[in-house]
Amino acid sequence: ITGAALLGNPEPQAQPLSVGQIDGGHALLAGMSGWDGVSIARMLRIRPNPGDRTLISASNGEPLLLESRVGRGRLLLLSTSLNNDWSDLPLQPVFVSFIAEMADYLEGRRALGGEQLVGSILPLGLGGEVAGQVIDPQGKTVFSLADTRRAQNVKLSQVGFYQVYTAQQEALIAV
Repeated sequence: ITGAALLGNPEPQAQPLSVGQIDGGHALLAGMSGWDGVSIARMLRIRPNPGDRTLISASNGEPLLLESRVGRGRLLLLSTSLNNDWSDLPLQPVFVSFIAEMADYLEGRRALGGEQLVGSILPLGLGGEVAGQVIDPQGKTVFSLADTRRAQNVKLSQVGFYQVYTAQQEALIAV
């Protein structure tokens, strides 16, 4: 469905892998910790498409969590199992928060506001969900209602407070 190439059957690793890199600037993973204890015995080997984004890679550099755009939506592909046959992810404390955040992210229910790190991404305008206006700390419009047809993410590139106005709410995001 993503068009990413499957590079063979998942074979057990001679030595379990761990989590390598995490895209902490992504809205799904920002502020989430606890990945360092995950042990991966088996995973699908995937070659992402050019438009795909690797959110988490294994210690061997291969994608563990991949995000793809499908039409006006998004798809997350975890290359290991959600049970404990292929990894111990379900046994780790990060599992519950990961599943809850992933469900909110895919459904578009992520609450605006709160804190983000400089360089993180604020997803807006996907599939007609959150649409509105974003004002940066300098008072400049960085995302307008007209942009929701083109832009899908707003990079939070400055320290300060971003104002977000949508039909559902007004929010401040501390960056």
